[in-house]
Amino acid sequence: MAILFVALIAVGFGIILTPTSKESIVFAKEPTGGRWAPLVLNSSDAIHAPAQPSRNTQQFNQEINELLALQSNRTAHVKKIFLIGMLAQVFVGMRLRALS
Repeated sequence: MAILFVALIAVGFGIILTPTSKESIVFAKEPTGGRWAPLVLNSSDAIHAPAQPSRNTQQFNQEINELLALQSNRTAHVKKIFLIGMLAQVFVGMRLRALS
C-alpha cells in the first residue's frame, strides 16, 4: 500500500512540475511579502458567513451557473493542482486508517 502511495505522489508531482508547451507558470513577487501581521480573532463570532441563497432562486441559479462555467473552463494547470489535492486526500485517508 505504501509503495502505491509513493508511486501516486511521484506521478502527481511529476505532472504538477512538468510545464506544458502552451503554458508558462509565472510567480509574481508579493511586494509586501514578509511584512504581514497575523490576524487574530477574539472569537469565532467575529466573522459571519452570509446565509446561502434558497434553491431555485435567481441568485442560486446564477451562482450554480457560474460554478459550472468555471468548472468547464479549467486550464491544464488548474487540473494539475486539483490532482495533487486529490492525492493529498488519499494520503491523509491512508494515514488515518493506518493509525486507527
